Amino acid sequence: FSDDDGSNWNQIKTDLPQSPIYGIAIQKNFNELVLATFGRGFYILDDITLFREFSKQVQQSDAYLFAVKKAYRFQDKSSIHSERSFVTGENPQYGAATNYFIKDKIKDSAFIIIRDSKGDEIKKFAGTNSPGINRVYWGLDYNKLDVPSLRTRPRDKDWVKLDAVGKRQMYIWDLDMGPGLEPPLVPPGTYTVELKIGDKIFKQQVDVVKDPNTTGTIDDIKKQNEFALKLYSSVKRCFAMIDEMETMRAKLLFIVDSSNNSKTNKVEATQLEYDLWTLEGRVHDIFQTGAREDIFRNPAKLLARFLAIQKESATGSADFAPTDQDVLVYDKLNNDLIKVEADYNILKQEIKPVPEIKIKSKLNTKKNKQ
Repeated sequence: FSDDDGSNWNQIKTDLPQSPIYGIAIQKNFNELVLATFGRGFYILDDITLFREFSKQVQQSDAYLFAVKKAYRFQDKSSIHSERSFVTGENPQYGAATNYFIKDKIKDSAFIIIRDSKGDEIKKFAGTNSPGINRVYWGLDYNKLDVPSLRTRPRDKDWVKLDAVGKRQMYIWDLDMGPGLEPPLVPPGTYTVELKIGDKIFKQQVDVVKDPNTTGTIDDIKKQNEFALKLYSSVKRCFAMIDEMETMRAKLLFIVDSSNNSKTNKVEATQLEYDLWTLEGRVHDIFQTGAREDIFRNPAKLLARFLAIQKESATGSADFAPTDQDVLVYDKLNNDLIKVEADYNILKQEIKPVPEIKIKSKLNTKKNKQ
């Protein structure tokens, strides 16, 4: 391609084979370059916006954020006969392609920040900081949910191990393994994309548009988004409580097992740990071992139920508004969560400040006195 009307040319080859090209076209809606080769199939270069803007001025700047083309909020279609084959085409990565130029090698990290029409941050993620053209994708979603680690073993299951720092993975099961953990998609609208490198910030706008193949309306999507954000918030509240409770319980169990504490302290720590364990059991499966059969052995608690609704009515429900039943069930579960939070706040008042204790790997071999 040439940025000076043909006086000089830059070669962009990537994985294009050595083959005669008999057709070239630009798909205007998606701004893609399409090539037809002789005997080697079609090749598509996604989003050639950067070629249009790659001027001498851009090349001389320290960094530059290219315009972001509109992004379709596509809903994936899946079925039992939709598997890929040798002749199946490959779609571009989902979301909004964000292209930026960095002139020289830099030490600063590059971050992409997405803001809504109010200026509120809805997502932040790390980009690449290589010299030249960089491309990252925003998946049109909010920040990912951070699943906390568990810091205690399930009662009467000493064969479940903690790692070297006293943690183990938390498993969230249902028949589809980990439902609803995907963050909800943003509704159609205009968003701000920020590229932050050091103390410099570059901005562009991106339009997120509705999937033209779905029958849901913009109003349906807005209702779905409002409901999804409620579920998203409830799940984060569950995770925050679990993380705090697990941290406290691990420290209390350390006190119980330590020979340096008085009998009175051990009795108090044992009771408080039991109260926390009981309360935590209202939020998630405290008996989980990581086995596939956990969900069949133990009933689903608040967290699993929130995530199940999130999957079926938000992240896996195309562009439709939640049903009346979805809303009623959520309201019931959220009221239960509020009660747990209230009981937890009361219990925290009874817990004396526990000193910071580094939980060593000996917890793996020493039985917790639960």
